[in-house]
Amino acid sequence: MIDKDAIIERLTQENRQLRATVALLNSQVEEIREQIAKLKKNSRNSSKPPSSDIVKPPKPEPKEGGRKQGDQVGHPKIHYMAFPDEVVNAGFFMERITALVAYLKYVCHASFSSIRKFIRDVLGCDYFSSYRSYLQRFDATIQFCIAHLIRDIRFLTTLPDPESQGYGHRLLDAVRELFKVIHHREAFSARSFREALESAKQQILHAATTEIPSCLDKDGKELKRHAQNMADRFRKHGEAYFTFITPPGVDPTNNSAEQAIRFIVIDRLVTQGTRSLEGRTTCERLWTVIATCQLQGRSAFDFILKAVHAYYRRQPCPSLLLSPT
Repeated sequence: MIDKDAIIERLTQENRQLRATVALLNSQVEEIREQIAKLKKNSRNSSKPPSSDIVKPPKPEPKEGGRKQGDQVGHPKIHYMAFPDEVVNAGFFMERITALVAYLKYVCHASFSSIRKFIRDVLGCDYFSSYRSYLQRFDATIQFCIAHLIRDIRFLTTLPDPESQGYGHRLLDAVRELFKVIHHREAFSARSFREALESAKQQILHAATTEIPSCLDKDGKELKRHAQNMADRFRKHGEAYFTFITPPGVDPTNNSAEQAIRFIVIDRLVTQGTRSLEGRTTCERLWTVIATCQLQGRSAFDFILKAVHAYYRRQPCPSLLLSPT
């Protein structure tokens, strides 16, 4: 006699086990997809620096109908007379400077950019964590870099789940509207421009903090934490992305700040730093001089030379502050 109830019970248990196995496998698949998305992070879709790219990301395909670089069909050709042999042989720098450049490059191991700075100054005639820590420790006004924000939002659009992708696309569209306003600034009056920026700002904040995808596993762990982290970022520091709207002259990106400290990173990498307090103090002072002179369009070499000249003669050192006149 076949026990139907026993068979049904056994099949029910097997069904529960299979459902649990499928749920576990689906969870593992989502984790693997998320890990793959993380591995695909590069300088184009995250805040990672270009130097961290193991394989450089492919360049975007040219837009349909866009012109290629170089000579265009129908443009008149221009021909130049060849330089005399003595000019070609002498080169741009003539003999002694050419030899000096070769010495700097192959004996001193200086990069071409360092040599260019040397020629200009000496021979010329003319959501980074430390930022947030600084913001917490001091009552400071700060502008977070929107360019880095855009790369972090683009990463959301590469995640495997459609909800996070949709959230990223909505937020990216709102940011694009902000830059449309910025790029068409000439079409606005000063007042209407600020009003348009404020309207675009509110659209971004709304897109960032509403309809946020969320899904918890059986242990209460958030499975869509990247979208949740982005929303938390805007809840805590959203206003800091739009400081540039009010004070004049504030850049919406931190490109200038990164360029200002890039030479310090290079110096630390090449020289391996210093070994004493005096060495660190010297680096701090000289780095301040270099960065300030760069921002002011002054020759750092000329300033250092004047400072050494004044020190040897016990005279007042030159000032890094620009004259009010």
